[in-house]
Amino acid sequence: MTGQENTNAIVFIHQSSGSSAVWDDVVSEKKLNQFHLYCIDIDGNGDRWDKNAIGPDYSLASLSNKILETINKLKLKNYILVGVSIGTNIIGETADKLSNCKGIVLIGAPIVGGKITPAEVLLPFEYGHVLIDVAPKDSDLDHYISGLTYYQNQKQQEMLKADYLKTDPNYRKQLLNTINEGLWSDEIGNLRDSHQPVMVVYGIYDKICNTRFLENVGLHLWQNKIHLIDNAGHLAHLDQPAFFSKLLVGFATDVFGESQTTSSPNS
Repeated sequence: MTGQENTNAIVFIHQSSGSSAVWDDVVSEKKLNQFHLYCIDIDGNGDRWDKNAIGPDYSLASLSNKILETINKLKLKNYILVGVSIGTNIIGETADKLSNCKGIVLIGAPIVGGKITPAEVLLPFEYGHVLIDVAPKDSDLDHYISGLTYYQNQKQQEMLKADYLKTDPNYRKQLLNTINEGLWSDEIGNLRDSHQPVMVVYGIYDKICNTRFLENVGLHLWQNKIHLIDNAGHLAHLDQPAFFSKLLVGFATDVFGESQTTSSPNS
């Protein structure tokens, strides 16, 4: 959608080796029609893999800077950032540099910082290595994709696999280096220092991330809690788009200040 200066907006950032297509079921929810919606592809993913680029930089710092540049070009006056999985890391890398941002939503967040490293965040998922494999075995990829969601929806599985396969393999190679070398900033500290209200969402059946580690790290948690969605996995919004959208509208209505705090869908 085309942005307008006085229109509240929501900006979505997808998971690793994915694309903005992962938001299709969410942005099609009528309850979000009141907002301008933008779905951004991460460099090397989706439609942002330039096969002619020489030595592309896919470091977290570069990815977050590119997202920040895109947001600045949109010239949004009021917006919320929504990220899932590595999209939350990208937000965390640049959270203290955001202008006009009114709130942040983290889904399946593996964010790190301070004493919290990937070792404290990631669960021992058998096929987690596919996240950083340049060319995984097809059977491993299938198991990895099926582990991202609770419901084994064939159309969703095919979309997730297609997005993975069209991602620049060098992107995953650099992601491995990022993890091995600890090339991230204090993402949790950046989010805390941004003083933005943060809605943290996990699927109860998330196989990738510990769902409780962000409870006591000083984030300005919306409604003072982690929101756990039943019958949902790591990509909780994909399993439960209607429920997530209702939750998002409540958060957006609250932080944009258009009315009194909206009740959680849990109520």
